[in-house]
Order: sequence, then C-alpha cells, then structure tokens
Amino acid sequence: MAPLFPEHITIYAKSHLAEQINERLVWPIKIIIRGITAVQSCKLKAPLTNAEKEECRWYLENFVAEAPYSTTRAQKAVKVLKSYAEALQQDLNLLRLTPTQVALSLKQTKNAAANITTTLSPCEQSFNVLLVIARDTSRGLKMLEIDPNCASAILTALQRSVTGARCSIKINLEVVRPGTLDSLEEHLARAENQHHPGYFHLVHFDLHGAVRKKRNSAVFLFSKRNSDGAVSDETTRIDAHHVAKILQRYAVGMVVLNACESARANCGDGSNVAKIFAKHGIKNIIAMSFGVLESASKLCSNLASKQ
Repeated sequence: MAPLFPEHITIYAKSHLAEQINERLVWPIKIIIRGITAVQSCKLKAPLTNAEKEECRWYLENFVAEAPYSTTRAQKAVKVLKSYAEALQQDLNLLRLTPTQVALSLKQTKNAAANITTTLSPCEQSFNVLLVIARDTSRGLKMLEIDPNCASAILTALQRSVTGARCSIKINLEVVRPGTLDSLEEHLARAENQHHPGYFHLVHFDLHGAVRKKRNSAVFLFSKRNSDGAVSDETTRIDAHHVAKILQRYAVGMVVLNACESARANCGDGSNVAKIFAKHGIKNIIAMSFGVLESASKLCSNLASKQ
C-alpha cells in the first residue's frame, strides 16, 4: 500500500508573468521540497492547448451519449489525455528530484493560501472521512443521472477492505444527514467539540456543481432546507467561496469533489472550485474539469479513495 501521506512538493507559479508560447500558457515556477528550494527557477508549460482541451471535453461529455461512432476522433482525444501526466513529468522532472510518491500543491506567489497541514499524529488510529450527498429528487429517483449511493458504496467497500487487511490505521466514515449546508457545518462543529480541530482529514462531496460563466462564479447544489426547517426534495445553489470558508474554519485538509466542472479553468478563477479551495488552505484536492457520465464519476471516486 502506498504511503498515506506521500512526500509533499510545493510549486510556486508566478501567474502574473505567464506568457503564451505556441498556443500554450507558460509559467515561471520554483519547486519546494520539505521546505527547501529544490529548483529556484524553471518553466512550466500547460500540457494541452485550448483546442486539445476542447477535444477532451467533447470526448468526456459528448462522445458516448451523442456521437458514439466518432471513434477515430475519440482515439485521438484518449491519446491526448494519456499524454497529460507525461508532459507534466517531462517539464517538472520530479523523478530526478525525489524517487518517492509525491503530493503536489500549486500556489501563486500572489494571494498566498493559508497553510493548513494535514497529518496523522502517532496516537491517531483512524483516517476520518466525511461524506456529503445531495440530489434533486423532486422528479423521482428514476430521473437521477447519478446514483446517490455512488460514492458511499465505494467508500464503504474501501472501509471493509482496510479493516479486512488488518491495517494499523482504520477508516472512519461518517455521512452528513441531510445533505444541507447547515448540516455540514453542524457536523464539523460537533466533531471539533467532541474531538479536536481538524478531526476530519477528508471531506468528499458527492453532489452536482455548476459554473456561472456570466458571473465568473461556481456553485454547489446542496439539499435545500425550507423556511419551516423541513428538507425539500429540491437542491439550492451555494457559492463555492462560502463552502471553502467553512472547510477552512474547521481545518479540513483534503477534499474530493464529484461535482462536474469543479476544476474548470477556462471561465476565470472565480469559477474554478479547486482553485478557490486551494486559496482557503486546502492542500489536497481532487476535482473534475469536465462534465462526466455516472460510470466516469464512479471510477473517479474509486481511484481517489484508493489513492
């Protein structure tokens, strides 16, 4: 099994000095390992051009549902996706810097993020996960695009697997009920009062997200609480900044976002949930740049949980 907390590498990107070279953005960066500058100055090139990003978007969002016979185009898109990690490795050359598994943080030299460190102390025996689930069920369960048990089934199976393997660290899984914003905040506050700040190492959001292009903002679709206190079958839009502040308040260091387009980077910084969370001190974030089908969402959750 890979280390629970791999070696952490921080990359500081000077975003205000970014330039366009051959249809790709290029940033001056420096690389920090264990608090020591490993590379003072080098260039990080965007692995994909805008045209290649749009082909990836077409493949993930439209190929299966709308154009299943466009296999040649799909194969080219798959090749581009597979080249992404290799292109980053070539630019950063991380294997030269450290042979171990690494966790990356990308920060701008402007607007430095709060520094919240997530570790397990020697006395802690559990990795604590909080799952947030929300769906609009006003049209009936059969109308849902993604099974509301998608993430919970995967996390529960992982929990059983770790327990069966008799690992020294167990997974403690709790679920926010109902999936409203106030229930999330209450759950985090209760855990802090009963245990300690930063009790939950990871919060997993299994809900829908949306990008509001005109407003340059992003939202989560939480379950809606009516004025009388009852929980509605519908969802309500909550600004990503609001959610990020709550997670920062309770020192959450890791987040998995099953919300579609939660890492979309071509509609402005205000609509990139992953970047918003990073600015609020959340160091480890897994998010999606594109809208995906249920099968892809399950695969993402499965891989994220095992990592």
